[in-house]
Amino acid sequence: MTLIWVSLVASVLYYVTQPWHPFPGSPLLKCLPVALLAVYAWRAKLPGRQGLLLGLALAFGSLGDVLLDWNDSLFAAGLGAFLIGHFTYIGLFWTNRPKPTRLPPFEIAIVVGLAIFACAMSLYLLPAVGPLAPAVAVYMGAITGMAVCAVALRLPSRWLIVGAVLFLISDTILAVSKFKSPVPGRDLLVWPTYYAGQLLIATGYVRARMAR
Repeated sequence: MTLIWVSLVASVLYYVTQPWHPFPGSPLLKCLPVALLAVYAWRAKLPGRQGLLLGLALAFGSLGDVLLDWNDSLFAAGLGAFLIGHFTYIGLFWTNRPKPTRLPPFEIAIVVGLAIFACAMSLYLLPAVGPLAPAVAVYMGAITGMAVCAVALRLPSRWLIVGAVLFLISDTILAVSKFKSPVPGRDLLVWPTYYAGQLLIATGYVRARMAR
């Protein structure tokens, strides 16, 4: 739990210092909260390679945080780091889902809602992103797939699903602000939804598996 508390404190420090970014050390401060979550996942005694894969997904997220904060020219590299993280989440969640996978009506509705949302955002965003359209389309498919796989995992607690959806919301706000038009309150919304998403994914997965 110490790692979680230190991660939370680092996240709050990053959030409250946003008006002064960039400053020396701000990229490190941004990467620290999720990097600590990665260490938390690696140290958890999860079966097989689950802790390793969860930690890797979080570590790629932390790397993406640094690249996006370091320089605007590294946007594509940051996107790539997050993309690898999402594919790692997908592999972890899908491999460890219950088999056969039977979703109740409420969870089917979540999956359908995610698919509709992804299609609508694609139609809205892709015409505006220029040469990045293929990469953004793949990324949108990956983060939506990650959220769908979080639903398919069918953990007793829904915190993992909430975390995946918060991650999707954070990236949506960021994408709309970057490619279409500024979202009111963007700087107030992006980090809390992103960090809360990663936190709930990490702790939700670890606690569900440890409770078995």
